[in-house]
Amino acid sequence: MSAIKGRNVGVALKAALDLQQKAATELSTSDLNDWLSDWKKTHPVSPHSKKPKLKYAVQVGHSPITLLLFCKRAENVEGPTLRAITNNIRKFFMLQGVPIRVIPRES
Repeated sequence: MSAIKGRNVGVALKAALDLQQKAATELSTSDLNDWLSDWKKTHPVSPHSKKPKLKYAVQVGHSPITLLLFCKRAENVEGPTLRAITNNIRKFFMLQGVPIRVIPRES
């Protein structure tokens, strides 16, 4: 890419516009909860575990996409678990390259 000669600038602008469109995506609560249902099937929690029990998710903002994740023992949703959830959402909804913020909340 060259700004001086104008080579491939269109490619970079198209990529930036595509990311902007993805960042403006509205994720319905039902779609988020379908994802959550799949997540819970592959990441089961025993009833006596100290791990968080995920209940439901809602989108509350754009740019970055901001999701509230309601769960029991929300204080245990941190670090690797939060990254795994965020990356799985990004993969499930095809939002590669889009910043996503997941905020765990006690329910």
